Amino acid sequence: TVLLTTFPTVQRVLVTGGAAGIGRAIADVFVAAGARVHVADADPEACASLPSEMTHTVCDVSRPEAVDELFAAADAALAGPCA
Repeated sequence: TVLLTTFPTVQRVLVTGGAAGIGRAIADVFVAAGARVHVADADPEACASLPSEMTHTVCDVSRPEAVDELFAAADAALAGPCA
């Protein structure tokens, strides 16, 4: 609820660590609010289990070059820059 109040007009969101746990819960809230959500997670199996409403990239965000690739993939998947 706090996210929806704070960001009522968010249309595109990138959630790192979003395939499980708190990150998944955050991604679910944004999907429920109507946002397009791209998830980044290091766990390929968890990414594969995401619902079809979310796009994803398997990514280790501790590697700078992987982060650059992630933003390019998210921008392409979401048809524009992420919040």
